[in-house]
Amino acid sequence: MLVLVSAGATAAGASAAQPAPRPSVSKADIAPLSEAYLARAKARAALKNAAWPAGVQYQHLETATDGSLTVVVTGDSSARAKSSTLTATVSEKLRAASVNPDVKVRFAAIPDKTLNTAVDQLSDFKAWAGDLAHLVNLVTADTTKSVVTIGSTVKSAELERRAMARAKVPLRFVISQPMTRAGRYNDTAPWDAGNALTHRVADIGQVGKAWCTQGFSWRRWSDNLNYASSAGHCWTINTSVFNGDPNQRIGYVAGRWFANFGPTDFELIRPTVGYVTATVWIGGPQTSDLRVVAGADNVNSDDNIGEDVCFSGANGGTHCGEITDANVTRGFDDGTSTRDLTCVKMPAGNIVGGDSGGPVLSTYSNGKVHAWGQTVGTQADANCAAVYTPVLAISAAVGATILVNP
Repeated sequence: MLVLVSAGATAAGASAAQPAPRPSVSKADIAPLSEAYLARAKARAALKNAAWPAGVQYQHLETATDGSLTVVVTGDSSARAKSSTLTATVSEKLRAASVNPDVKVRFAAIPDKTLNTAVDQLSDFKAWAGDLAHLVNLVTADTTKSVVTIGSTVKSAELERRAMARAKVPLRFVISQPMTRAGRYNDTAPWDAGNALTHRVADIGQVGKAWCTQGFSWRRWSDNLNYASSAGHCWTINTSVFNGDPNQRIGYVAGRWFANFGPTDFELIRPTVGYVTATVWIGGPQTSDLRVVAGADNVNSDDNIGEDVCFSGANGGTHCGEITDANVTRGFDDGTSTRDLTCVKMPAGNIVGGDSGGPVLSTYSNGKVHAWGQTVGTQADANCAAVYTPVLAISAAVGATILVNP
């Protein structure tokens, strides 16, 4: 019996003895807040709500890397002349709020609100840059220097003239590149199912060269930790796995369930940076369509025959077909085999090398995803073009629960 757990819920109490409920809404886990963070929040609240001397307006609180605080204010010339007195006043306000009063006071040239208003005026690139809008990729307020920064792919005197005519605040122009949309080959945490995975540095981020595909996210009952996953035939234990950055592995193979004539072809990948959640890529190798996993199949029998499912692979994209058999044994070229697999007939297209381990799914009417299993491989059989390990088999063998977000 499969037990579903919300991506943010605890797996405590999850056991095979429980019924298999439909996913229910659960609050996300909240990591404990550091004392330093709470102190800064308390300081901001105290300063924002305090009564300030005439001519002084509180703007914001800055935190240095060493943890020291700087209170940023604006004020007229008379207020600036009394900065030492103002520092004592600020310290007293923080002391009353039980916050470390050892702070500095800095006068800003321009109020935060004025800078943010200018950002709003410039945020519609087309409205002020016109036919040069395609050059602009950044507009942000730099409150530490009292300027608005505009980033563009190339330097343009005409672009700068148009920006200065639009916003009456100091502007700084820099060369910057537009952000790249996250996708299968250049994901960022949280790591998503359907990602391209590899251990070969030369292939990292190269479209079409995934070694295997990231499967659904799982929570293992024995340690209550969340894991990424893939097919067990992809890597051995402790292999480092990468997505889009050769300088940053996303994790390593922490567990493998791939015994000869066993019921699973599966492994868990423990993230060493970032985390995983209940999301999956749908579409081609360069898709930007990210969906939420809302439920999972809890049946592994002939009752599934005739259902439509789709395979989401990093190299092959998404291909769909009809379940034709739920009791298949597949052999590998090294003589090993995996049993109890589910077979799918593909009317058009098929999975390709590098799609192993990827999600097998269907979608609800609201666009969210229902998980069926994870890809094992392809077959030279029109009626059984692709096979996968069912979610139920994985859950039972591994002692893990697929993450969902209803």
